[in-house]
Amino acid sequence: MDVVSVLEGAFWSYAGIGAVFGVAFVAAGAAAIDPAAAAAPWSVRIVWWPGAVALWPWLIRAWRRARRPA
Repeated sequence: MDVVSVLEGAFWSYAGIGAVFGVAFVAAGAAAIDPAAAAAPWSVRIVWWPGAVALWPWLIRAWRRARRPA
């Protein structure tokens, strides 16, 4: 197995996990992190999706922290 195949597999794994997480995040996670996001229309949430796909490791951490009781 060459380096390019490993990197390609890592990229597609990261993107696949991010795509699934991005759907959940724009549906519920963004509102959990920022209450003002709850009123955002779906047209805005669609724009958030690519960012959620790319930044999912940081956003999942922020979402988990936002769900903790103060």
